[in-house]
Amino acid sequence: MYTTDVADYRAHAPALGRVWRRLAGRHYPAMAVVGVVRLWDEQAHVELDGIALLP
Repeated sequence: MYTTDVADYRAHAPALGRVWRRLAGRHYPAMAVVGVVRLWDEQAHVELDGIALLP
């Protein structure tokens, strides 16, 4: 996960965790939060990158 404001992400982590649990349950993938200066969409604050493995 990339964010333009790590402090803001941390401040909203409890609310984000509630949304995650509602949508995905208690299954948390390995993840990292990386602070960046800007994202491809300059109005975005968070960008997710994921890889899925299908059996």
